[in-house]
Amino acid sequence: MTLSVKQKKVVDELFEGITEDELFSKALMTRSLFLTWLSQKDFIDALQSRVAVAAVRSQMMIARQSPLAVERLVALTKNENPETARKACLDILELSAKCSGEPSGLARPTDPQKGQPRMTTEQASRILAALAEKDVQGSASQ
Repeated sequence: MTLSVKQKKVVDELFEGITEDELFSKALMTRSLFLTWLSQKDFIDALQSRVAVAAVRSQMMIARQSPLAVERLVALTKNENPETARKACLDILELSAKCSGEPSGLARPTDPQKGQPRMTTEQASRILAALAEKDVQGSASQ
């Protein structure tokens, strides 16, 4: 079964951001008709298809902008403000973990492939702070 013109219009309207109440108040349909349509496979498939297309478009946009975002993070690691630099380092570490297939990033307690403990965000922060302190002390003594 294919969608009717009215069903296609409702799918378009929902995708554009109209609420269910607005559908009913605009007299596009009744609540009971909408509930009936929600139980129809073709209607649900049309909605899910629109959502899937939007998700792919979003992923492509993110993929196109990722190199620029990484470049900016790397530049921020050299920021004069130590807190900004530290946060950029943490973000890079978290991104690195995600890119390597770790879905939960640094918060994962163990590396399943190696059985070794993983670094938490808090641990990474402490290490970066210690390294920054060591760098400042080393600069002062020279």
